[in-house]
Amino acid sequence: METNKKEKGNKKKVMTVYRRSVIKKEKADDLYEFLESNVQWEEGIKSSKSGKETRKAYSVSMKPNDKMVDDVIKQIIFDSLNQDYLILGVYVNYYRDGNDWAPTHSHPGTIQSVISLGATRTLKIGKKDHVLNSGDVITFGASSHSLLQEPSVKEGRISIATFMILPD
Repeated sequence: METNKKEKGNKKKVMTVYRRSVIKKEKADDLYEFLESNVQWEEGIKSSKSGKETRKAYSVSMKPNDKMVDDVIKQIIFDSLNQDYLILGVYVNYYRDGNDWAPTHSHPGTIQSVISLGATRTLKIGKKDHVLNSGDVITFGASSHSLLQEPSVKEGRISIATFMILPD
């Protein structure tokens, strides 16, 4: 499946492509457990209003290294992408439960692919809500997006966010 591009003025807009169960649920849940236990989680982004941490995070090195967890994450990404992209970076978010969230933000000039592992959560892209289950993948352009707070969710979620551009 190819990511669609739509002309908007002189800029190309990347259309959102949502693919369910790219990774089978059992494997996605196993990957969630592996990453939750093996990543050395760093302090995540803090809310500008409250100053409280909104989630844990981990930045993946795309350079060769001896970190097994980086190799696992890179393999998950390469297995899930449906098109050739130039990868700029990878950031992994760990939401411990539905109280953790991501504020509305954007990444101008990039295409983002998000792999969802663990609990089902709602990702808002622009004005549209996308319910992501474990193993789902969504790819979108530089639209503003956020992960909503859902206090009823008691389980954790990991999202692997890959930032990319299309090759010329």
